[in-house]
Amino acid sequence: MRTLARVLTRSRAEVIGHLYNLWCIADEQTTDGLLAHWTIEEVDEETTAGFAQAMIDIDWLKVVDGGLQIPRFEDHNGSSAKKRAVDASRQARKRKAVEAPSRPATEEKADDSKLSWYPVLTDLGLDMNQAIQLVRKVYEQYDELGAKQCLNAMISKSNEARTPKAYIRAIVKKMYGL
Repeated sequence: MRTLARVLTRSRAEVIGHLYNLWCIADEQTTDGLLAHWTIEEVDEETTAGFAQAMIDIDWLKVVDGGLQIPRFEDHNGSSAKKRAVDASRQARKRKAVEAPSRPATEEKADDSKLSWYPVLTDLGLDMNQAIQLVRKVYEQYDELGAKQCLNAMISKSNEARTPKAYIRAIVKKMYGL
């Protein structure tokens, strides 16, 4: 990158911006890095004068039959990189779930709309097991919209009470026996 900045007499920040622009264009148009029917001039129009040739000089761009090729494109862009990013995100969620308290064996896998309630309910004073059971029971009793309204009402009333923790625990015990 420093070489590009030096050759083009541009700041590294400008070069990064031009690289980002070109790689975004390539990511939209190709999965293998071949910019079909593109010319050096077209790259320069999208970036700055001399940019394509400077990339060619350092082997970051190649002129090939049918256009221009970004070497090792699939290492950083395209469908394989997207797959790696999705896989990494999924793995991060799995690791986070492992760090969270375990669910009871009878607990079915909760979807994201249910998961969002747990931190709110534990902040009010329920333990994680109580929060999981409460959310499950409310969702069994109501449709999705009704469950959200019910839980929002419980949380709202608890927050308005003088002792929110005692209030939410009393509601849970009285209504659901938890």
